[in-house]
Amino acid sequence: MRAVREGGFTLLEMLVVTLLLAMLSLLLSGGLVLGFKGWARQERDADRRAASMETAADLRRLLEAAQDGDGVPGGEFAGTEDRVSFSTLTRLADRQMHRIHVGLGIDRFHRLVMRWQIRPDVECGSSLPVHEDVLMSSIASLNMRYWQSGKGWTRNWQGDGVPDLVGLALARQDGERMAEILVHPVTGSSERD
Repeated sequence: MRAVREGGFTLLEMLVVTLLLAMLSLLLSGGLVLGFKGWARQERDADRRAASMETAADLRRLLEAAQDGDGVPGGEFAGTEDRVSFSTLTRLADRQMHRIHVGLGIDRFHRLVMRWQIRPDVECGSSLPVHEDVLMSSIASLNMRYWQSGKGWTRNWQGDGVPDLVGLALARQDGERMAEILVHPVTGSSERD
C-alpha cells in the first residue's frame, strides 16, 4: 500500500523560502539606506547652493553700493587679492538706510567673514561697535580683482576712488568653485574728471 501524503510543505521547503525572503529584505533595506543617504546628500548640496546664492546676492548688493570715503580716514575703497574694505549704503535691521564701513576676508577658521561698522558722522566722532558676520564656512580662498578704465585689471586697489568693476571669486575647501561675481559699483564715486 501506498502512503497517502497529506497537504503541506516540508521543512526543507520552508527553510528555502525563509532564506529567500531574508535575502530579498536585506537587498531592499540596503537599497533604501542608500537611497536615503543620496537624498540627504542632495538636500545638503541644495542647502549649500542656496546659501551660496544668497551670500553672492548680498555681496553683489553691498559692492554695487560701494562708495569712496569722501575724505573720511579709513573710509576709502581699498583691496588686495584676498580682502577688501569699503564704505557702502545698506538697510539694517532698524529698516533705515545707513552708511557702513565693510571689511571682507577669510579668517583663520576658513570662514568668509564680514566685519562692519556704522559710519559715525564726522562731527559726532563717537566710536560705534564693530560687528562680525560669518557669511560662509569651509572657504579655501577669496580672489579679488579690480578694473579701472584705461589701466585694466589689478589685484591691489588703494585710495584711487572706487574701481569701475570688482571681481570676486570664492573656492570652497572641497574644491568647488563658485561663479565669479562681477560688480559695477553704481553709486560709488568712481566717475573720473
